[in-house]
Amino acid sequence: MGSCAGRCHQLYEAVVPDDVDAEEDAQLRRRRERCTLCLAILSVVVAIIIPIVTAMIPASKENVCDAYLTSLAKDMMLPYHYDLPQPYVNRTVLSMELAKLVERSQAPRSQVRLIVVLGRRQVGKTSVVLEQFIKKTNVYYHKDARAMQLGSDLDHACGSQHLSSGHMQRIVGKVYERSRQNITVIFDIPHNAEDADVTRVYEDLKGMVYDDARRRPVLGIIILSNHYQVDAFPRDKGRFRTLWVGDLEESEASEYIGKLQADGSVIKDMGTGLKELAWANDLHRWKKEVEYSVRHARASRHARKLMAMIAEGGTAGLSMTRLLTLEDSLSFPLEDVFHIVRPFSEVFYFDRKRDAFLFVSPHHRVAFQEQMTQRSEL
Repeated sequence: MGSCAGRCHQLYEAVVPDDVDAEEDAQLRRRRERCTLCLAILSVVVAIIIPIVTAMIPASKENVCDAYLTSLAKDMMLPYHYDLPQPYVNRTVLSMELAKLVERSQAPRSQVRLIVVLGRRQVGKTSVVLEQFIKKTNVYYHKDARAMQLGSDLDHACGSQHLSSGHMQRIVGKVYERSRQNITVIFDIPHNAEDADVTRVYEDLKGMVYDDARRRPVLGIIILSNHYQVDAFPRDKGRFRTLWVGDLEESEASEYIGKLQADGSVIKDMGTGLKELAWANDLHRWKKEVEYSVRHARASRHARKLMAMIAEGGTAGLSMTRLLTLEDSLSFPLEDVFHIVRPFSEVFYFDRKRDAFLFVSPHHRVAFQEQMTQRSEL
């Protein structure tokens, strides 16, 4: 094709001598006609090939990202779907409490823009939240917000493993532009996230729901798998509301055990915690696991002291008020208490709603007391 175009150019540029005869003139004309046809064919081929080659070249990072964000925005505008874990019991009191917060967030000039959901691991926090938004539109949920790499870096290709705050703002902007309705963004932070990641996610979501509030109404929800992660938040008084997800109500626990077809008497040992009751059909094995966890916690001198104080309080545990009165007799600085508790949350924990330190279940307390009795006899 290149040689064809070159020869045609030479023919068109050639000067025809005055003394050329009629036959030569005719030959020259025929050559020019062939060249014209050649150029026409070349134009058609180029018009066909260029789109094909362009399609074969990988799209730029920006185009891929735009397509991904547009896809997320479209998905958000569909009714939200979530498969509740089975067996499942409705947490009526918690659902009503969360529903009220969500309703308040939708009022004009509402100060409820950010909700932080707290509780022990595997007590049903995510299900309580997501059940609230089933079949509702304009909902975005990310189950591992730590991996989102939230921040101002737009150079990375966006996707499930990288969404900057700028990406999220673009998604929210696209959805609001089309729907003009309230938007809910839910970030689920895993229990092993570093404090720096927790702080970063909180700051970015806070900026989105407060700084952009005039342009579009956004409700932010952060689910903390480890409730001690809230200590990584800046002391922003009034910036967020908290929802504590604790143990099941007695009626809920009975319903859950019934669905497991287990013996209702297990509540005496297990209590009403969802995580513990999941073992209702294997009580013996569960007790062995509890006793091992308690022995491990007892290896820490400070944890052992705290557990002894919690055990003295019976089912009421050790209130923060009482702990303050015992400060002078503690073997550790009071400000270190949460650092001591945090590694042993499978045995005892701080219940923020009751403002007290508690054993996870009645059998955890019994196991600790029995082990301490055996130790003293030795």
